[in-house]
Amino acid sequence: MTEYVTLFAADELEEGGMRRVMAGGEPLVIVRQDGEWFALADRCSHETSRLSEGYLEGGMICCALHGAAFDLRSGEALRPPAYEGIAVHALRIEGGMVQVAIEEENDRG
Repeated sequence: MTEYVTLFAADELEEGGMRRVMAGGEPLVIVRQDGEWFALADRCSHETSRLSEGYLEGGMICCALHGAAFDLRSGEALRPPAYEGIAVHALRIEGGMVQVAIEEENDRG
């Protein structure tokens, strides 16, 4: 079963910003860009560096280490040296709070 966990107040992250959080034991990066919100694994699939230390470019999050880029919506790898995508999580704003979907422990394979 999927549950939503509250992370922080939505007004704490400005437009064009990124924030590293832990949810369900996983490091995630929360992105606010062009009025939309995204939650992705905070790990580049190329060298496992933190994407939250990278930068945003169009609809992509880019790794500061080697410039690998991932689609904010799908997590698909868009630019080498990464060829494997990253996980994305459902995110919602409820009562002014950012919430992300995580799997409950007994649902993990």
